[in-house]
Amino acid sequence: IAGAVPSYTPDRIEIDEGVVYLLSVASQRIFRWSLVGDEPLNPIRVGSGVRRIARSAQNDRLYTAYDSGEIRQIDVADPGLREQDFAATAQPNLGLQTAGPFVVAVDASGIVDSHHTFAPDGTHISSVDYNHESQDITWSEANARIYYFVDATLFSEEIDPTTK
Repeated sequence: IAGAVPSYTPDRIEIDEGVVYLLSVASQRIFRWSLVGDEPLNPIRVGSGVRRIARSAQNDRLYTAYDSGEIRQIDVADPGLREQDFAATAQPNLGLQTAGPFVVAVDASGIVDSHHTFAPDGTHISSVDYNHESQDITWSEANARIYYFVDATLFSEEIDPTTK
């Protein structure tokens, strides 16, 4: 980034071992900050309607979720840093989180909100209905579960890659 760093409040933040990713919905960019060099890196352009990002260290990917239900992936090891098609949910995205190598997306396609799990190649693995929207979903690799709060109540869900 040449010159001054733009002023904005990030809509979502993801951190890996060397880079902080800051989603700015308004500017359709993922701004990046190098923790090693303590300096800004060139931003990643994303499309209109982007709402969420999630980072998978295992896949070396950054995932972007859109109002349309579309989920895209960015290979952060590729110098081009371009979004590529990955998967989609039937309804607009309400939440996105990685669970190890898997991607969990939330939409309102069921009677209540549904959680959809996708394999690293974008293949749909499972959908679980009667769930809840949550802005903050946390993955526990030790328990193979995602955890999230709804109205001060903690919920969890097993992520089983063999379920179809």
